[in-house]
Amino acid sequence: MAEPGRFNAGRRPSVRLRWVGLAALLAWTLSAPAWARPVLPADAQATILALLRPIGFEQRQPDGTIVDGAAIGEREVRFFVHAAGQTDRDPPAATLTLRPRGDGIGPAGAMRSRSFLIRLDVRPEAPPAVRKLAQAAADAIVRNDAGDLYREVDDGPAEARAPPRTTTTAAWTPAPDQTVVAAAALAVWLGLLLAWWAFRRAGLLRGRGWSTRFRLTHLLPATLQLVIFAYWGLYWHPLGEVWAPIIALEVLYAVGLDLWLGLHRNRELQFGVGALPIALSTNLFVIYPPGRVGLTLVAIAIALWSKHHLRLPRGHLFNPSALGLVVVGLGAQTIGRMNLGDTAAEFSLMPNGTLLVLLLGLVVQWRLGVVLVSIGAFFGLQLLVPVLGKQIYDPAWAPVTLVITLLVTDPATSPRGPLERLIFGFLAGVAMQLVGHACIAVWDNDFYGKVGGVVVANALVPVAVAAREALARRGGRFEGAVAGLERALQPRYRLGHIALFWLLVLGVDIARDAKAMRFVAYETAWQSHLENGTPLLDPGPERRPDCGRNPIFCQPLSVPAELRGWLARGRSATLPPTSPPGGSP
Repeated sequence: MAEPGRFNAGRRPSVRLRWVGLAALLAWTLSAPAWARPVLPADAQATILALLRPIGFEQRQPDGTIVDGAAIGEREVRFFVHAAGQTDRDPPAATLTLRPRGDGIGPAGAMRSRSFLIRLDVRPEAPPAVRKLAQAAADAIVRNDAGDLYREVDDGPAEARAPPRTTTTAAWTPAPDQTVVAAAALAVWLGLLLAWWAFRRAGLLRGRGWSTRFRLTHLLPATLQLVIFAYWGLYWHPLGEVWAPIIALEVLYAVGLDLWLGLHRNRELQFGVGALPIALSTNLFVIYPPGRVGLTLVAIAIALWSKHHLRLPRGHLFNPSALGLVVVGLGAQTIGRMNLGDTAAEFSLMPNGTLLVLLLGLVVQWRLGVVLVSIGAFFGLQLLVPVLGKQIYDPAWAPVTLVITLLVTDPATSPRGPLERLIFGFLAGVAMQLVGHACIAVWDNDFYGKVGGVVVANALVPVAVAAREALARRGGRFEGAVAGLERALQPRYRLGHIALFWLLVLGVDIARDAKAMRFVAYETAWQSHLENGTPLLDPGPERRPDCGRNPIFCQPLSVPAELRGWLARGRSATLPPTSPPGGSP
């Protein structure tokens, strides 16, 4: 009989607690509330048509154009615009397609209101007046939508789960999601205590049954991620008002699940901070909409499972958070046709987000020497632009800069040698572009292309190593060129490598004036600004931001102007109210 508290490799519990418990947890998080879908109630038709005021439905404009057709379904609304001289029996010159805000129908021409994601399709031969009316109709929908149109129902019975929302802020109501995550965290910790007690009773624990393992490579990325969240929260209000407590609960859930998986793998509780960067990174790249927070829990569970079980001698096989998001994203896209959780537009609300990521990346790049991966990824992203004819991932755009600076550079999933890292980064950039274009071809959006490219690149690490070995075997003058390149990539030139990466990212951004172009031309971004009420933003009387009023959001290096804006905002907040004429308060 085994001595209590000692490890006995010859015994196993009669019931596989780890698989039964994990399967039960995944089944619970994939329960009906997480997959409840929004539908339009039958009595919403009048409210939907009223969104077009003051343009009016079936009201001909002075130039002869008219919105004279509507198709209102359970989830989708379509408005049809006809040119002068057309009737409602003619093919529409333009169509506005409205679907639930959480669904993806493609980034091109997309706008968002509080309830809808709006797609505008105009026939090439349509006169300019049609486009003008269609754009005015989309603007009216954004302006008039109070966010109270959809009800959430189960995929089974047709009855509504909750009454329709009646306030403009109810779309971000945190209570149900906080309850779900709190219940998941409680279930994980209760299961952990039960499993630990069962292992102790069975004599399967190693030594005293617990140990500590705090590694800088885990604590450092978590600290950098918290800094990004803090800066992001200054500009995106829901992050601080709604998602901060939910993310904190998800971290508690992740820590408990990490301990649970470690207990079954190592026969002891290993206390550490390894789960922190995984949980934070998952939310940094994807934040699923209200009512579907269970998808985040599943993504974190998959990420932590891969951290413990998909391993190679050199480290992880896949970046855990990227793998979890890809698996859940493929399921959401393939099964539910849902483009959920895309916060790239919200991440772009920060006027100097790209610069912040570059500054934080200095810590990792100087200490771990992974900047060569970022340089390779930059060139890989740029290589296919002439071939594919479209730049969907700009390295200087903050969401993409974040991926190539702090995600794909994970030392546990990248090669060790300098030339191998450069080749690996190049393959990662190419994979991101290819996966992004494949997502557009299949699902009409490129949302999961960034993290999908990272997962593909992780699988190509042996290719990068083999490519470096093949180059080393080449003789003659080619061998000398490779040797010279490897000397230039040595760690003693790390400062030069970092300077080169900054020059590539910021230089291209400044040369193309890309920051201003994204602010003005990327409609989803400025719609997010207007809906969010972004601090320091001046939308102007036409509610359409421009660079003349908003140099902070358009100038490449606008940190001093941003600081002055916050100082002025603080001073104005402390000024006493002025008295109206006549002296009365």
